[in-house]
Amino acid sequence: GGMRSSMSKYASSSKLGFRGGVHTGTVIAGNLGSATQMKYAVVGDTVNVAARLEQLNKSLGTVIAVSGDTWNRLPEDLKKWVRPKGHHFVKGRDQAVDVYAYGSIPLVTPRKYRRLSLEASRPPLRVT
Repeated sequence: GGMRSSMSKYASSSKLGFRGGVHTGTVIAGNLGSATQMKYAVVGDTVNVAARLEQLNKSLGTVIAVSGDTWNRLPEDLKKWVRPKGHHFVKGRDQAVDVYAYGSIPLVTPRKYRRLSLEASRPPLRVT
């Protein structure tokens, strides 16, 4: 009884969340480390700005924050999904970043951009 009620209490109170930050620019990508401990990494100002935009979602109350550089490259029909949120200074940068954000929860993408998997909707094959 006690363990089950604790588990159900935990399951009902936990929430799966998502936040994203998107910035466009040049990155340095490659394997970093030694022969015994190798790690693939992406580094640079572009990566830093994207990470800071992701964090900025908390204070903006949004889900996805994109920079002005990224917004300028979006197709017109996707620009409608994000709203201007002003100029924000982010850690590690001297100049402010133009920010656009999407804040509806749950995240619903335009039908045109959804990908459906027919494989997932098929019943499993039975081998007899």
